[in-house]
Amino acid sequence: MLRCIVQEHPKLWDEILGQAEFAYNSMTNRSSGRSPFSIVYTKQPNHTIDVVVLPKCSSKPATSFVNQFSSMLQEVRVKLLESNNKYKLKVDVHRQEKIFKPVDLVMVRLRRERFAPRTYFKLSPRKNGPFSYPQTNQSQCLCRGLTSSFQHF
Repeated sequence: MLRCIVQEHPKLWDEILGQAEFAYNSMTNRSSGRSPFSIVYTKQPNHTIDVVVLPKCSSKPATSFVNQFSSMLQEVRVKLLESNNKYKLKVDVHRQEKIFKPVDLVMVRLRRERFAPRTYFKLSPRKNGPFSYPQTNQSQCLCRGLTSSFQHF
C-alpha cells in the first residue's frame, strides 16, 4: 500500500507513512467486516472534520459499553469463522485424498526438528526416498520402511 501511495517519490515515504497508516486503519477487512481500528478501539478513526468539530458525547453506563463491545467481538468472530469456512470449501474442492498401496514407493520429507541436534544442515536433501509404503494403513508406521539412519524419531 505504501508503494502505491508513494509512487514516483520513494524518498518521501516517511512523510506519507501517516497517510498510509490512516488508510489501512480505516479500510474495512473483508473477513471481519470491520476496520482494524474499529475492532481495537470500538469506534471508527477520526477524520479531519471529526477533529475540527468536537462531538457532544453523553456518558453511557459501562455495562452498555461492555455489552456493545462483546457483541461486536462476537460478530467479528462469527464473520471470521464464516470467512474461513468459505475459504476452506474453495480449497477443499481441489484437494484429493492420497491412498497408497503397499507396492507404492513414496518420498519422505523429514523436518529439521525430527533430526538430532547438529545432524541436519542447510544443504541437506529436502526429501528422502523412495521408500516402499508399509502394509498397514497407519501413516505413523512409515518409519518401518526407512533405513536405520532415519529411524531416530
